[in-house]
Amino acid sequence: MKKKIAIITSGWSVAYIKQVLNGVTSITNKNNFDIVFFACYRFIDQRNKINLTGYKIFDLINYEEFDGVIILSDLFDSDEILNKEIQRIKKAKIPAVSIMKQIEGLDYLGVNNSTGFKDLLEHMANVHKYKDYAYIGGPDNDAQANIRLKCFHQFITNHNFTLKDNRYFINGNYTSAFGTKIAKEILSDKNNLPEVVVCVNDYYALAFLAEARAQGINIPKEIKVIGYDNIYYSKTSIPSISTCDGRGYDLGKLAAERIFSQDRAVKNQILDSQAIIRQSCGCSENKTTEDQMDYFFNHFSAIEEAEIFNSQMSHMEDFFSLKDDGKSLIYELQDFF
Repeated sequence: MKKKIAIITSGWSVAYIKQVLNGVTSITNKNNFDIVFFACYRFIDQRNKINLTGYKIFDLINYEEFDGVIILSDLFDSDEILNKEIQRIKKAKIPAVSIMKQIEGLDYLGVNNSTGFKDLLEHMANVHKYKDYAYIGGPDNDAQANIRLKCFHQFITNHNFTLKDNRYFINGNYTSAFGTKIAKEILSDKNNLPEVVVCVNDYYALAFLAEARAQGINIPKEIKVIGYDNIYYSKTSIPSISTCDGRGYDLGKLAAERIFSQDRAVKNQILDSQAIIRQSCGCSENKTTEDQMDYFFNHFSAIEEAEIFNSQMSHMEDFFSLKDDGKSLIYELQDFF
């Protein structure tokens, strides 16, 4: 029988989840394993209460049927649900890897999210000699956002830089909408623009890029922008975004390798995040890449394909509305396809 791995997670941070999945599939495809992916959400209902019914999808899992499980533990926003699944997994006695949260009795893979971000910030100060910074941060109750905020504070202190007015924004929600809102505020005073805008994630950076372009402000000539996460769009945007890679792909790859390993001794491993230097920080030697060109042409092709598809759907609607008996409808549809 073909072997299979379960991956369980909350569905937040889609770009990061895709990176991990790509890493897992790089191993499972070679070993002819199947992946069964279980994602869930909680939500706040109209009574302003937390509704955890989305996690009921985990009740479908019989862990004894799997050859291993990978848990994106840091994305769970319910410790109660996470602990419940951990106990079920341990009871099934299958190999298990926890990503980004250390759990007793399970293999652990983590990332030092400070290293790459520090390197990226130091690149701005030491290579480009920038001194005037703005910061757009994440939720105040999010561990990763607080790590990045701490790194930024330490960077400012170490270099004896001073944050001017209209430069410091925290308690964001990681969305492009929040990034756009803050971009409008920062760009509102054209005579008092920062040299560098440091964003807690790439969605903020891309939102800032879009708003600056809408206002006729050139990045990176007039303002430099850096992000975090190294999502796909950060390398295909023009300019591409200088960012920090949280090693999601490598985490997924290593997790799958641990599942396949015959060594059942529990192991812990922590990777360093990595600074990714591209165009938005002002590195003019980083020319337009194949990724950027490919995205442009793929996007154009997707628009063309969508138009063809919509046209075909319209024709099929005509068949269904104009034919009054099943037999002629079947013949017409067969001929059409």
